[in-house]
Amino acid sequence: MTFTFKRSTFFLFLLTFSFLLPCALHAAPPKEALLIANGKYSHFAGLAHPESDAAKLGSALKQLGFRVRVVRDGSREQMLDAIAEFERGLRNTGAIAFFHYGGHGVQVDGKNYLLPADADIPDERRVATRAVALDEVMTAMDAAAARASIIVIDACRDNPLPAGSGRNLARGLSVVGMKPKNSIVIYAAEAGSKALDGLFTPILAVALQQKGRTIDQVMKSVRSEVYAKSSGQQTPGEYNQLFEELFLGEPAGDDLSAEKVFAVTPAPTPHATPAPLAKDDMVFVEGGTLPDASELAGKSVKSFYIGRTEVTWLEWKKVRNWAADHGYDIGNVGEGSGNDHPVRNVNWFDCVKWCNARSEMEGLGPVYTLNGRTYKFGESAPKVNKESNGYRLPTEGEWEWAARGGVKSRGFKYSGSNDLKVVGWFKGNSGELTHAVCQKQPNELGIYDMSGNIYEWSSNLTSGLQGLEGGAYGHEEKFSQVSYRGQNQPAGLRSRDIGLRLARNATTIVSALNAAPTPESLNKDDMVFVEGGTLPDASELAGKSVKSFFIGRTEVTWLEWKKVRGWASDHGYDIGNVGEGSGNDHPVRNVNWYDCVKWCNARSEMEGLEPVYQVKGKPYRSGEDGYRRKAIPKTSLLLGTAYTAEEYGYRDSSLVPQNASANGYRLPSELEWEWAARGGVKSQVLKYSGSDDLIEVGWYRKNSDEGTEVVGTKARNELGLHDMSGNVWEWCEDAPYASCRRIRGGGWGSFAEDCSVSYDAYQNTDCRSNSIGFRLARSP
Repeated sequence: MTFTFKRSTFFLFLLTFSFLLPCALHAAPPKEALLIANGKYSHFAGLAHPESDAAKLGSALKQLGFRVRVVRDGSREQMLDAIAEFERGLRNTGAIAFFHYGGHGVQVDGKNYLLPADADIPDERRVATRAVALDEVMTAMDAAAARASIIVIDACRDNPLPAGSGRNLARGLSVVGMKPKNSIVIYAAEAGSKALDGLFTPILAVALQQKGRTIDQVMKSVRSEVYAKSSGQQTPGEYNQLFEELFLGEPAGDDLSAEKVFAVTPAPTPHATPAPLAKDDMVFVEGGTLPDASELAGKSVKSFYIGRTEVTWLEWKKVRNWAADHGYDIGNVGEGSGNDHPVRNVNWFDCVKWCNARSEMEGLGPVYTLNGRTYKFGESAPKVNKESNGYRLPTEGEWEWAARGGVKSRGFKYSGSNDLKVVGWFKGNSGELTHAVCQKQPNELGIYDMSGNIYEWSSNLTSGLQGLEGGAYGHEEKFSQVSYRGQNQPAGLRSRDIGLRLARNATTIVSALNAAPTPESLNKDDMVFVEGGTLPDASELAGKSVKSFFIGRTEVTWLEWKKVRGWASDHGYDIGNVGEGSGNDHPVRNVNWYDCVKWCNARSEMEGLEPVYQVKGKPYRSGEDGYRRKAIPKTSLLLGTAYTAEEYGYRDSSLVPQNASANGYRLPSELEWEWAARGGVKSQVLKYSGSDDLIEVGWYRKNSDEGTEVVGTKARNELGLHDMSGNVWEWCEDAPYASCRRIRGGGWGSFAEDCSVSYDAYQNTDCRSNSIGFRLARSP
């Protein structure tokens, strides 16, 4: 049992903000703040800064429009009463809430407690009954359904437990387990480490008042300043579960132009193809079976992606304009009450043609065909290409599974709650008008407006009728239940309360690219653009620069491998039947470095790109040119010694060189891999790729059940990349020693430390292991 004390300044707050579309907020919500400052302790050493910290934060919050209440040196009863009153005041108001605690904190068995000023706690057994559990705050804020939450823990150096109590002298609170929805947890120092007293909070108070900056931008500057002023002793960290871009203070502006709304990352060079609509517009939904409460009970649903929001009027117009110049007859169909409101007055045929147009616009394969061609005009029932990687309408089963919360379902009547007012716009609260998307609370999967606002077309493929799901702003509550099933004729029916939500297949299909990648043209579920930068001091590669590049959103899957391998065998490649996978959507494994680079060349040629790897000026397709072992057996050297060529008789053949100007696929360099795993320019300085808690982001020996898992099922990192910690080790380009290449990220059988973003290992180039796979990269 561990028992550690430290001062913790913990605050949870929601600040004025405006979201990028499709989640824009325009009306200023109410703002409430509760600050608890405990410094004058009866039984522990006093603290000098809680009261002054609260004063600085209170002043900053008042300037931002918050109503601030302060409890100084509170007893346990006073603290609990204040938290309960705070919760009651926030309920059903949609208010922005700020909670701040300054004082001593304690961790017992991984659970955090806040110490009242009069607390008499001689040993760890009495903490639970004499302190206030941090979960009390978390539960209150979650129950209050605050619009968003930012949770900050500020720790100092002091340990207040009396000597001889049997305490562990290690400092630091643990990672917060229970978190309110739409929240961010911020630590003044990384979880489990100490912070300097009085340093973090004043810096944060100043940063909060800067206009036009999101919380991510604020924390980036705060991290830098705290790190500098502490001479590198302290680095703040955070755990971001916000669904939207959260602005602190006033946003820089409310420009809703297509260029601003749809921008994801700046292109390295101008490009004619329109940009993707939004970087976070799709949610991965793990498959499962509809429950007994459903009319579709027992129906199985495969994993898929679905729109985080209904398609907005601005999104519709952007694609509709492109479609008009590319043979589609959508015309001027559709309308919206505002750019960030859902599109409406669209029939089923309008929607599937729009899906095809958006797919083509982004270089994806259209889903709907008619007479063997892309469906672009008319109102004849199209066929569905189930292998396509483009956009489509969700099936009726997919829609209901997502609305119920999928595998995370809590059995709600509506999508995300048993109280429709919390999650949806309907006749009782809408004013019989549509509302901007994302104004209500999301469901368990982070999806908005699946109950109410507008009905959404789905595909049920029965008797010529198509599905209408989710209810609408002018209808009774019963139509917004997740179990409600509506149908109508797809042709002709255009109604002011019917729109759509997008879906896509979960399995990544090889895209038909025929040009160098750009942020606009790549399949967004295939590759991610990574802006270049410099590795931080925490890295063993500190100070080394990385140019901008693209990297795979996930590890290469078994299905992807087989698809390209089949093509390669007919085009002069000797990959043969190498590789295996536990399932089509699991990562490929048992592939050595040579297999992977030949596969990269094969995929490049298959898609009309220039192969990167060459031997004697020709694409590398066969053999194992490079350093090869002569004498040592094929044993794992993941943590082994750096054996030299002289010791073990390697013979030197020409290394497989790269064509630096080629636009094809390749392995990432070690620098690129680590930069991407750390989150690049968006890094939150986390131990693993996307979190300080490996269970949130990775499959390893503690949770993998001794095998690989489906890619993309754990939380992504700051750049939207999955599985860079755990699942399978990933080959990199670098050759640290003769006949070896770097591998990074850890695998399903690894210890947690091996999965950290800083851990590097290497393996023999011709080694095939069931724990090693790879991830693709491309140059811009």
